[in-house]
Amino acid sequence: MSGSLEVDGLSAPVRIIRDRWGVPHIVASTRDDLFLAQGFVQAEDRLFQMDLWRRSVQGRLAEVLGANFVSRDAMTRRIQYRGNLDEEWASYGPDARAIVSAFVRGINAWVAIARERPPEPFVLAGWGPEFWRPEDLLNRTDAFLASGGAESEVFRARLIAAVGAGHAAALLGSDAPAAIPSGLDPATITFQVGDSLREIG
Repeated sequence: MSGSLEVDGLSAPVRIIRDRWGVPHIVASTRDDLFLAQGFVQAEDRLFQMDLWRRSVQGRLAEVLGANFVSRDAMTRRIQYRGNLDEEWASYGPDARAIVSAFVRGINAWVAIARERPPEPFVLAGWGPEFWRPEDLLNRTDAFLASGGAESEVFRARLIAAVGAGHAAALLGSDAPAAIPSGLDPATITFQVGDSLREIG
């Protein structure tokens, strides 16, 4: 938390000052240096949490937490985005890829240190930190957090398949979907989808 470190990839010295609450304040000469330092301090503070989140959204929890997570990992992998990565990067803005690349270089600078001297959570958990790729930040981290209404959506799809969109809308009132997405056949959403959602949590 104090002193100096040499980190590859910086174009000039960077100062990181932690206030009395431990919040880092970064002073850097360039955008890339700033985001490299941000990745470094974020990993310094939260690498184990970051590792779990990445594993969660990549469907890799069973690798470290055991067979109880196989179904969850399988569902996560089924819903992962597999589109064109260049288009995905472009959708975030012209400098997003460069910013993320610098940020990940900072994470990896801390990972290199942590692999030599593993932080206590990794030691207790029994696995080590891995290096990151910029693409790791494109994973949809809210896939399960934002799925609280998923069972209701399955019910609505089953109702529409059974009685038609108009009658379902009359029965559901304000809970009716605004529109059925183009190309979606509600009949393909079976009760097994709901069972799977309940199984994985």
